[in-house]
Amino acid sequence: MPILIGCSPSTGSSLLRRILNRHSQVFCGPETSLLTKKGFYSDWDLYKNRILHKKTVGLVNVGWHHMKGLNLQDENDLPTSDIIRLASESDSFSDFINEYFIKLLQSSQKTIWAEKTPSNAFAIDDFKSLFPDSNIIHVVRNPYDTIASLVNRGMSVFNAVSVYLLNVCKCLEHKSKPYYYEVRYEDLVEKPKESIAELCQFLEIKYENEMILTSPNEKGVDHMKGWNYKETAQIGNKSVGRFDGLPVITKRLVQEGMNNLHSTLSQNCNCYDDIFKALKYDKKAIISTSKNYYFQREMVKDKLIRLIKKSYFRSHNYPLKWKN
Repeated sequence: MPILIGCSPSTGSSLLRRILNRHSQVFCGPETSLLTKKGFYSDWDLYKNRILHKKTVGLVNVGWHHMKGLNLQDENDLPTSDIIRLASESDSFSDFINEYFIKLLQSSQKTIWAEKTPSNAFAIDDFKSLFPDSNIIHVVRNPYDTIASLVNRGMSVFNAVSVYLLNVCKCLEHKSKPYYYEVRYEDLVEKPKESIAELCQFLEIKYENEMILTSPNEKGVDHMKGWNYKETAQIGNKSVGRFDGLPVITKRLVQEGMNNLHSTLSQNCNCYDDIFKALKYDKKAIISTSKNYYFQREMVKDKLIRLIKKSYFRSHNYPLKWKN
């Protein structure tokens, strides 16, 4: 029963993966980007020799991010030679995934694996075709607070508004499916025991109180620029309401983007109004904005950057449009 976690960045998915990894049966390591590579799904034999390649020759993530290559060894004690051998001996991408995670499960003495990479949002259909019995977890958070968190991490308002819109809309395509489950960030930090107990019930595993206890000796990076908490520290709710702390000019830009930026990827969910309705978050009163064409200029620059970086989304499949 594999578990795929997809979401917008800065929704609390890193905290959730730590919580899941504390369960006696579940292994959920750091982001690998393994399951976000379209080439591996479409032609494993052609691309498997690039399994450890990065930078210019690494496969690009499907989705908004420019990420290339994989992260298969951080916190995982698999030697490079083992990964290369697994790839060469695997007849298909699903074979490699199975063998890779079997080794990690054996090492951790667990039975269920989960993988958390935000761009998994764009790979759900491909992943489900390989693992039809898998579960999909979508970590959701108030759009305003998520975007504020991304901006505090150094992301531009354009990128923050765009990545939230695209990732969340892609995940919401699966909202009515029995394999889909939403973890609400606000519930996770304000009533963690109840939130995680309900998730465990969905996953058909027993809730363990150790999942929500502090664990300062865990491996890996547990804090990033702009975060109020370490993932390994006691769970707290001080990051709820982060949008209120942004400068007024930034708030205006965020709301301008929310009101006018649309996704071209789906008919069912293509704008922030759809997201507010589906996730049942309240939309704030509009702060008056002036036409400064910030988003239009950023979109032109972004298309050029994507062409240079050979990103997944480029001019021929660019996923955004401006309503006005």
